[in-house]
Amino acid sequence: MEDMTKTVVIADRYIEAREAIRRYVHGVMGFRVIRECSNRLETIRSVSLLTPDVLFVEEGLYRMYKGEILSKGVCHPLTVILADKDACIERVFKKDVFDYLRKPYTQEDVERTLHRISYAVQREIPSERPNTASSAIFVVDGIRFKKIAIGDVMHVKAARDYSIIYTDVGEYVSSHGIGYIAERLNAGFFVRVHRSFIVNLAYVDELHREGGRMILVLKNGHEVTVSRRYVDTMKRLIL
Repeated sequence: MEDMTKTVVIADRYIEAREAIRRYVHGVMGFRVIRECSNRLETIRSVSLLTPDVLFVEEGLYRMYKGEILSKGVCHPLTVILADKDACIERVFKKDVFDYLRKPYTQEDVERTLHRISYAVQREIPSERPNTASSAIFVVDGIRFKKIAIGDVMHVKAARDYSIIYTDVGEYVSSHGIGYIAERLNAGFFVRVHRSFIVNLAYVDELHREGGRMILVLKNGHEVTVSRRYVDTMKRLIL
């Protein structure tokens, strides 16, 4: 059975507050605290290097953290604000914040938030599908349909309501969306790493992290950022 444990980072200047959140999280199955931070730099470093699923962060630290990390477009965890009063909550509770907790919060408050996170993440996990892949596909090439070996497909990129199929010998436009194409590619070789990208693992040269992002480098030098939704998929390939 796959490990679906969600990783958690806690950022608060006060040790009592961090200990309380850690204790409450420990009591909820499926979540694990991997780091506690007491200042802005620790928070930035931990989120960038550990790429946690969930961040509990004090409102004051969040405002500094957001300015240095979130505004740069780096993938960030589901954020739960820890605020002292309602005025703070109203100031920071925007679309990039998943939830908030007003101090003093209880174990029931934390459990309720974590259960909401579990439900939200579960909705984003791609469903299992039967393998209907073939050894070859046909793509439009002028007025003909050209046969291409499935192994020659390097990656597929979404382009609005159609897709572009990249191969060693050229690029081909498909009138189908990337979701339709993903269902017809062999899941053992092709991996969906972004809402706009499918990659053939045979053409991946390396995987690295940069500024909190997970990036794939293809053999042709093309770089593809792994979106948050598919990070767990890539993590399962790291042994």
